[in-house]
Amino acid sequence: MTKTSQTQPIIAHEPGSAELVRFQEVHTGQAATPQASPGMTVGRYFELWLLVFVKPNRSFATHRQYEQVWRNYLKPILEECILAELTAFECQAALNSLLDRVSPRTVELVRTILVKALSDAMRQGLLSINPAKATFRPKVRPPRLRALRPEECKRLLDHLEDDMHDQVLKFLLGTGLRISEALGTTWDCIDPERKLLKVESRLQWLPEGKWHLTHLKSRKSQRTVPLGTAAKEVLETLDSSRSKRKGLIFISSANTPLWPRNVQRALDLALKRAKMEHISLHDLRRSFASTLAAGGTPVHILQALLGHENVNTTLSHYAASFEEDLHRAVWNLSYD
Repeated sequence: MTKTSQTQPIIAHEPGSAELVRFQEVHTGQAATPQASPGMTVGRYFELWLLVFVKPNRSFATHRQYEQVWRNYLKPILEECILAELTAFECQAALNSLLDRVSPRTVELVRTILVKALSDAMRQGLLSINPAKATFRPKVRPPRLRALRPEECKRLLDHLEDDMHDQVLKFLLGTGLRISEALGTTWDCIDPERKLLKVESRLQWLPEGKWHLTHLKSRKSQRTVPLGTAAKEVLETLDSSRSKRKGLIFISSANTPLWPRNVQRALDLALKRAKMEHISLHDLRRSFASTLAAGGTPVHILQALLGHENVNTTLSHYAASFEEDLHRAVWNLSYD
């Protein structure tokens, strides 16, 4: 059903000898916390930290994200600094260097990972304080949330075509799934009799064009979503074009999974045909939720459909209020 692949190492070479062995022993509780060698650099520590602490204990995506943050944003400035002598000024300088290059949200992510890495260094006895905690948090503006109104959803649907990428777009609007969940949906997740979809896994792309399916992280994410008219039409269209239903539902002409960026391109083309403003794939998920909310669906039902751990996430990011709903609420106000 799925293609398996070996996770490729992110670090080009593994640190050798006693340092690596010592880190592994400390991590597994086989040795007391080490003392920082006088010459250990921040670069050397991050290399060990990513290999011993992050890679075995986090998902592939998290490990890749941490490594990319280190390599692209922190390494150019902090690599040669001595770990035991690292100061808040040096950490702040590394963050300040990013302000004109990336978004404040990315700077906040970089800071979070730096704080975490140095907190682990403290637990290992390599630092007495965490200098990154003394840095200033960047001011992060709330993202502009975009949700299509019901009439806009219909307009978009009217301008979708019959190719596989456009079928994904219809499926997203009909189910509210994340793009990785939709692309990771297999035929055995569909219960045609009860008209239900089991959301249990997501498609994850790996280096060198390899991919695999991974289970969703939390119990809330693993959920059952009823299949409405739009989603059923997609499945019926695809089912009629295949002699045997197996494996991934959405595949390319080469019988491989679809790339999310190609689905976004299909969305961009459809929006252009419909003469509508740009939106992201995730905005389709938000449109699904906001349309249900405007129709009176209780927030706890929306939370279950979207697979959110926290209901506040549903309220603040997905259940957008349309202007006409706000007017209607005030017009109905009466003190009689």
